[in-house]
Amino acid sequence: MPIHEKNDNITFNFIIGTKAQFIKTIPVINEFLKSGKKVKLYDLKQHSETTSNLREKIIGKYIYIELSKNKINLGTYSNLILWFFKTIIKIIFYPDKNIKSIIASCMVIHFRLFLEVFL
Repeated sequence: MPIHEKNDNITFNFIIGTKAQFIKTIPVINEFLKSGKKVKLYDLKQHSETTSNLREKIIGKYIYIELSKNKINLGTYSNLILWFFKTIIKIIFYPDKNIKSIIASCMVIHFRLFLEVFL
């Protein structure tokens, strides 16, 4: 029989890329917050303008971290490709404390984002 430990110190990290992914993840984030869990939201900023507005639908306090300096919705394949390579290079070669924090903690990640980034 498994032993269940209560650990209120766990922070759940959500890594957001696309607006569709964010829309689907908001109810999950709200449930975590409603149940008193600590949440960090990492935004890869593919759709910066849209996700900025969508964050208003999150109910509760959470930590928000931008992993990209992008300020616009990418919109075109060329912008997406450029964003992708900039982001991958930053993650691999210049990881800051936020990237290291993601690696060293519990993550909740959308499966499609996992496929896009890691495969």
